[in-house]
Amino acid sequence: MRKATFTVQNATEFSTRHNSRLVSPDYLLDYTMDAYEFDIIHYPTEYVQLAKYKYKTTKKQKMQKKQLDALIKKTVLTVLEHHTLQDIKNLFIELNKKYGGHILTEVYLHKDEGYFEKDGIDFYRNHHIFQKSHGWYIIPLEKFLDDNYIANINDATEKIEITEYKKIYNYHVHAIFSMFDIQTGQTGRMSKGQLGERLKFVAEYLGLLYNPSSKKIGRTPVRDIKREHHKTRTEKIKTLFEQKKLQKIDNTLSQYFSENLQNLSIIEKIEYIINAYKKLQTQLKTLSNEKQKLEDIIKIKESNTYEIYDQISKPSI
Repeated sequence: MRKATFTVQNATEFSTRHNSRLVSPDYLLDYTMDAYEFDIIHYPTEYVQLAKYKYKTTKKQKMQKKQLDALIKKTVLTVLEHHTLQDIKNLFIELNKKYGGHILTEVYLHKDEGYFEKDGIDFYRNHHIFQKSHGWYIIPLEKFLDDNYIANINDATEKIEITEYKKIYNYHVHAIFSMFDIQTGQTGRMSKGQLGERLKFVAEYLGLLYNPSSKKIGRTPVRDIKREHHKTRTEKIKTLFEQKKLQKIDNTLSQYFSENLQNLSIIEKIEYIINAYKKLQTQLKTLSNEKQKLEDIIKIKESNTYEIYDQISKPSI
């Protein structure tokens, strides 16, 4: 189940340009008109003027600059594939009834963002995976074993079959709203305790998981999110290569024993394995700590340590 989100910030002029695809990101999975929908109920400048007029008529004074700066808010809502713009409009109507404010001015439903996935590794378009004139290419995963590597399109030299990569969509909504109600002249105010309560309400309304990451419902800086994502992806790649390495060693050993034991009787096979093991022990005696190294072989798959397997991958028996 997808996790509900409702992190609020002050909106900027860039918000509308980005959300309406006037400034289209280069990482989209689908470049089609059907992949997103939007509705602009009030343009920001229009709503500001209406709010200023309503505030002055009801409060008999002008709005202060800090009120104007915080008048238009934005949030990103996680949604599911079946959700529509009307679902989000209805949600904000309910939020208005429950907390006041939450007057929706713009709403953008994006169903064109996400990433490709294979073997548990994510590939973002025009960052890890690229569509060129002769097909699709990725940057070889070996590059990312270096923690300091920075993705470069010139390194995307490994041609792939794109149908083998699954599309993972990030369905979400950008909602622009105001806590000031131009109909009543009242401002909805949220206490700290109500922030978590609101998130839970949104989760239940949209059928999402309520699982706040911390007691403080705040926004994680984008740079921190990207840094953590890069770290996690690199660790997955390292694990994948370690698993492949171990599997290759296992296959080599299995093939070796299979080829040498297939024509022997059961007794002869047992004797062969015993003798092979004794010879392996002889090889391991050259190491500084035989006991520790033998324990490493037993624990090899649990510890992801491959030094011993490297030494006996081609035993001379």
